[in-house]
Amino acid sequence: MLFKTLFIVLLYNYINAEDPGLPDILPRILYGEEVRIEDHPYFAGLINCGAAIISDRYLLTAGHCVAQPWIMQFATYAYVGGETTQNSQMVNYDKVILHENYHLIQGIPFNDIAVIRLARPLKFSSKIQPLKLPRQDSTKSFLTFVGRGNGEDGQATKQLLKMDVQRLSPSECISLVPPQYSLYIYQFKDILSKINVCAKRTNNMPGICSGDSGSPLTDGNVVVGLASYGGENCHANRLGFYVNVAYYADWVRKVTGLQ
Repeated sequence: MLFKTLFIVLLYNYINAEDPGLPDILPRILYGEEVRIEDHPYFAGLINCGAAIISDRYLLTAGHCVAQPWIMQFATYAYVGGETTQNSQMVNYDKVILHENYHLIQGIPFNDIAVIRLARPLKFSSKIQPLKLPRQDSTKSFLTFVGRGNGEDGQATKQLLKMDVQRLSPSECISLVPPQYSLYIYQFKDILSKINVCAKRTNNMPGICSGDSGSPLTDGNVVVGLASYGGENCHANRLGFYVNVAYYADWVRKVTGLQ
């Protein structure tokens, strides 16, 4: 595990070569396209992150979004049904189920997933709809990500934003890593194929950075991933790493009772 972790840290330092510190694990969308909530009614906003609606009682988000105790002390609500917090409904939640093996090593999140239970069931409408959990790992190459974090100007984005990304195979992801790290290729393949989805924008523009972890990566009405981490150098970063929801789908079903 430590050997694998070392590789991820080295990979991050490559992605963020101009500022090789610990990774920023709160992604945002740069140069995103404004979208209507009716087109992405599964999106939910938290005080510090994004989330995905997966039923009338449960949301799915990144583990590091809810891992700190202060979150349950000061913020026990989410926003649904709107492009902005102002035109969204505020709904309370009463329980957070963090993956029991969630942890950070050198700033990298492992098992970075959590379930949020709402205090009351949602009323579904054209603006509020659930995503389906995957039955198997997605084979689609092109996926959609939506979020509402900071924009390219560093200021909070008020509108819901979308970007199209291309899922990369382990080999394709490795091809973007300098040759000096090829020694770790097999360890990287193992990690990438299990706990993370590696993706880049289809137009090769910057993508995720600070402000919107936990926001959903989707294939139609199926949740494929949750934004987990990227590089601090937002304008230079091209790769993004997302929680591979298919890997954790059985755990989600177990703790929620969903089928």
